[in-house]
Amino acid sequence: MADLKPIRIISEININSEQIILAAVTINKFLCLVDASEFVSVDIHDLIDLSSFYIDGPDKQRVINGNAAVGYLFSQGHLENNKFINFLLVKGLINIDINRQAGNVQGLAYYNELGIVAVGWEDNLFNKGRELLGIMHELGHIYGVPSEQRLGEDWVKKFARHCPNDCIMFYDLNKKLDKIGLLDKPFCDTCLEDLKNYFKDKKVKV
Repeated sequence: MADLKPIRIISEININSEQIILAAVTINKFLCLVDASEFVSVDIHDLIDLSSFYIDGPDKQRVINGNAAVGYLFSQGHLENNKFINFLLVKGLINIDINRQAGNVQGLAYYNELGIVAVGWEDNLFNKGRELLGIMHELGHIYGVPSEQRLGEDWVKKFARHCPNDCIMFYDLNKKLDKIGLLDKPFCDTCLEDLKNYFKDKKVKV
């Protein structure tokens, strides 16, 4: 049985401290929701300069090279023997290949490995909510929800591993941003149960 890894927040240097603290609070809120706060620690680890990772996207907008960011986090994991889940906060949107087509996304995650979320929005209430929901969404992916077994092959082929319900794991989060209830109940009952079961099976405290 694999140990639960601590979560480390790594941030781009030009993200303000309030957004970094909000990320830490959001991750802790997630862990409380899934009954895992006593099993997984969270710490604010490092500030890094990602200026060399920016490229011109298809619309000439400056975006983060997602492949470079993922490579950086995987290299950190390799150096540290994969003892942590590194969660990177970036200022700009992330450009990465999706189904062999380059596109801009607000976040991405690898199961039990890493997460990246763009949090460089204006500092207002709406965008704080957007940051919170984006982080919750990527944490869901990190911990394996929704499962391919639950959704069925056809749904997964069309929408990847995203929930069809009014849930933070919906495939197009922008379509759910006007549903204020998501801030109080981000996960549907099924995704929440899956997450709680994931952590319930883990016995090693960190």
